[in-house]
Amino acid sequence: MQHFDLRKFSISSIAVLISFYTNAEQNTLDYQQLDIIQVEAKAPVNAAPDHYLNTQQRINPTQLKNNHSTTLGSVVDKTSGVQSSAFGPNSSRPIVRGLSSQRVAILENNMPINDLAVISGNLATSINPLNAEDIEISKGGATILYGGRSIGGAINVLDEAIPKQILQNKISG
Repeated sequence: MQHFDLRKFSISSIAVLISFYTNAEQNTLDYQQLDIIQVEAKAPVNAAPDHYLNTQQRINPTQLKNNHSTTLGSVVDKTSGVQSSAFGPNSSRPIVRGLSSQRVAILENNMPINDLAVISGNLATSINPLNAEDIEISKGGATILYGGRSIGGAINVLDEAIPKQILQNKISG
């Protein structure tokens, strides 16, 4: 039966601790104090903050009439920074700066569209681009104003689905 020798154990433990301490002393570096550098800048007087926050492009009615695409993704595909996820001729969603699905907000008349096309790319969005009067494509930091689902960008389709003027004649029948 072997006995535990406390004296040998304590001497070997102290030797190990001393070796760690000496290695730690050898690895210290000399630090040098550098001079303080002060940087000053002035913002341009005529700089508009909205210009830097939001990169917005429009597809006007003339461009929409010349574009005979049936899906929203293929209509905005010709805009810089925007691609289309094509799953056939009838379903495509916009990809803005490489982000798609729930990271790109799709709005109709400034109201978010919630449909199943967000979940699966082979489903078409519920917006018919042939009815669109104008399409706004927003990219940049200001798209967070549309909500948390718009970190990649926002596409707002403006159409005449909601009348802007009250009808002049009475409806009867």
